[in-house]
Amino acid sequence: MLNKCDLTEMEALQKKIGEVLGNKRYLLVLDDVWNEDGQKWDDMRSLLCSHVGSGSAIIVTSRSNQVASIMGTLLPHHMSPLDDDQSWVLFQINAFGREVERQEELISVAKGIVHKCKGLPLAIKTIASLLRSKHHSEWFSVLDSDVWKDDILATTGIVPALQLSYDHLSLEAKICFSFCAIFPKGRIMDKDMLIQLWMANDFIASETRGQQIFDVLVWRSFLQIVENQRKLFASAYEDVFTHRSTKCKMHDLIHDLAVTVGSDDCSFLQGSTYTNSLQHEVRHLSLDYVSDNTIAAMKRFLAPRARTILIQWNSMCTGTPLDTRNSLVKVMSKFMALRALKTSSIETHMTKLKHLRYLDCSCSHISELPEATTMLYRLQTLKLNGCQYLRKLPEGIRYMSGLRHIFLVACYRLKRMPQGIGSWILCRH
Repeated sequence: MLNKCDLTEMEALQKKIGEVLGNKRYLLVLDDVWNEDGQKWDDMRSLLCSHVGSGSAIIVTSRSNQVASIMGTLLPHHMSPLDDDQSWVLFQINAFGREVERQEELISVAKGIVHKCKGLPLAIKTIASLLRSKHHSEWFSVLDSDVWKDDILATTGIVPALQLSYDHLSLEAKICFSFCAIFPKGRIMDKDMLIQLWMANDFIASETRGQQIFDVLVWRSFLQIVENQRKLFASAYEDVFTHRSTKCKMHDLIHDLAVTVGSDDCSFLQGSTYTNSLQHEVRHLSLDYVSDNTIAAMKRFLAPRARTILIQWNSMCTGTPLDTRNSLVKVMSKFMALRALKTSSIETHMTKLKHLRYLDCSCSHISELPEATTMLYRLQTLKLNGCQYLRKLPEGIRYMSGLRHIFLVACYRLKRMPQGIGSWILCRH
């Protein structure tokens, strides 16, 4: 049975699909599907088929045979690994570029490494990007690594080439990469947001260094740049802001690696997992689909080491009561060591969070920022995007010397900025 939130979300989804598709002919690609609930697929298919135009088609990609069988339409097409020639071409492009003729002494060892990647494109590309910057002697070390000998894929699900590439990251890059495990598979991440969160947690010392780490992770295929495109359910400020920032995501196998290496410190929780999965040693936590169960679980969640809590409010669900949201905000004030917080409102008691450096209250219903907010002396980033009722900022905000960024996209009722604030803060509005 669907609860109130589910019903509201389903109705809103059906309406939005009708507006976007409008009985047009379409090709819809559902990439990397893992949900094996046949009923949910039937519900989704009913939604899509109610607005289908003649000649429309849906393509589903998955690594699960169960998902393929649930589709119940055409027989699944199994993608084979790359053959030896295809694997070698892909490796050459990423490891040698146009200088393959100059690397004759490496051809033999390179082909041995390619063979160990077993035709997996991501593994080939990742290991090739690693080797491109390595001395020739290190190629032999990679070929002879124990990672290939151990049955790491069977025991952990981690592809050996990806583990090897991770092992060769700098300590800074490893920490920044593993932090990304707080986001769910497939989540589109904003580059600037990642760098700001890394800085808030003292993983890096500057935005310049953050950009360098980000570039390394992209070059080594740990992060993939995503072309800006309008989301189907984009909010007002997302429509305005999308073209301004770089977006990225993680391949699902890379995400598996991030979860494995970051399991002690990072956690992403969704829905019913709240009550059973909150570990008190977690430092960085992301929550989706907030409910009364969330509040109960967070009250039991001690986590004296908690540094990051990001609450992803479901924009499609209007059924979450305001008092539920406010109760959760009050619970947040007990995490005194927090460096980064994403929540739905700003309360006076949050000024107890003296170490807070990143605060995101985007899309909240606040009409003004409490003057007490200016007591968050260590705050570096303040995000108020999409706060449509926000009318004023506290005058004392100009004295927050640590504040680097204020984001005010789509705050349409905000008519002026406090005097003197623009001289030293990068504002986006």
